[in-house]
Amino acid sequence: PADAQPPRAASPDWSVYYAYDRWRPAYYVAASSETSFFAGPATDAGTLGLSICYDLRFPELYRRLVRAGAQVLLVPSAFTFPTGAAHWEVLCRARAIENQCYLIAPDQTGRSPHGHADWGDSMIVDPWGRVLARAGDGEGVVTAEVDLGALARIRRELPSLAHTRLGS
Repeated sequence: PADAQPPRAASPDWSVYYAYDRWRPAYYVAASSETSFFAGPATDAGTLGLSICYDLRFPELYRRLVRAGAQVLLVPSAFTFPTGAAHWEVLCRARAIENQCYLIAPDQTGRSPHGHADWGDSMIVDPWGRVLARAGDGEGVVTAEVDLGALARIRRELPSLAHTRLGS
């Protein structure tokens, strides 16, 4: 809906405010400062990069998040049944592989408020492209371990991020 609020988060003391805006993804505002781009809040599970649904089709966004420090990409989505069946898993795995990140992708299932059939199949993908957990087509909760040591090893042994030249 037009009045929907973008995803947002804040540090516990509200000194850093993190928000998502389709046209200025992954930005934050520190108290009394200018807006700056960054990957997102650092957590015990790694530095987060936030996007949504349709953004999966734009690999440049994810490369920008990774260049800003993202280790875990979050992609809450509402893929419809036709596009989900054809593209959901391959796009999730591609974004994880090409950016050498974990990707956590909750996807709505059932009927959307607009009457569309949503795909479901929420999943967690590792930087090697393996689907570590998936919910299938019903409601559920999935969990998987985010191993930052394995992530660092993959980035060290296959340094494709360091070799990227286009758009540098």
